[in-house]
Amino acid sequence: MSPDRTRLFGRLSSPNQRHTCRALAGVFQAEIRRYRWSRKLLLLAALLSVSVWTAVTSVQPIYGSNGVRGGTYISLTQPETFDGVYGVFALVDSWYSLLVLLPPVGLLFGYGTIVQARESGRLEIVLSLPCTRRTILLGTVLARMAVFSFVVLLSLAVGWLAIWSRFETVSAWRYLVLSVVTLAYGLVWISIGVAISTSFSTARRAAATVFITVVGFTFNWHEGVVTGLGFHPTGHAINPQQAYFVLVSTPYSDLFPRVHIDSAMGIDRFSVSFFSTDLADITANTPIHFSWPVATVVLVLWIVVPLSYACWRFERMELT
Repeated sequence: MSPDRTRLFGRLSSPNQRHTCRALAGVFQAEIRRYRWSRKLLLLAALLSVSVWTAVTSVQPIYGSNGVRGGTYISLTQPETFDGVYGVFALVDSWYSLLVLLPPVGLLFGYGTIVQARESGRLEIVLSLPCTRRTILLGTVLARMAVFSFVVLLSLAVGWLAIWSRFETVSAWRYLVLSVVTLAYGLVWISIGVAISTSFSTARRAAATVFITVVGFTFNWHEGVVTGLGFHPTGHAINPQQAYFVLVSTPYSDLFPRVHIDSAMGIDRFSVSFFSTDLADITANTPIHFSWPVATVVLVLWIVVPLSYACWRFERMELT
């Protein structure tokens, strides 16, 4: 082994590194045990699964020729067959879809990470352990993300069964893309919830902020802000919700995010609109900031930046 590799291996195998890993694993396992056989968790998994199944099984095909089904955020052009894209459309753009359910669920998983433990006094006990605050926060957040991922992936598995059993043609790899992107979108809201949790000293204030955030996104406050400032549709490029729609629709030639349509057609704001231009023009005239690579970066940043802020806040937090 070369001297450089020996020095690198020595650094990675140092006692501090091993102690940090053990501490992180201990915090992770302790948080996981808090959710073991939780009735609320089982109820949440059942709620998401029923919602996904209902969305997929209730969607109806487009009748006629060259039809279009317009949603609030995404539009579907009539596929050649009764394809699974109908189910994907229903999963991401309906009032009982994952789009509506994931933000409040993710925020609820995240917002109590620190503030609830602080009010109950459990945080002081945890901080007495021989590990850094960053390790405690990361272990707790990773455990909650793991539990959340299990619930979301379970509901998406139910959605796949519904799509596979109902539609004439389905694509497993496209549904895999949907699953990964949906999970990432949910983790965005956990990160935001953790940031909220470290920003307030009482659970009541954190819960009120969560409520305002959920109501705001439910009634599209961001659309009004972007439109009022004159940045529609370009301003939606940094919106995690729109990044989610861009990534979900990328594998499909039948799905068009509304930001793509509005950009190509020069529409000033979201409204009920129809395709008055060639579909190829929509794809060709979509600006680069609404492409899937940019959307991927946006989702990643919405996960990393709130968590970085939460670490910064937690390391400087006074418990008294």
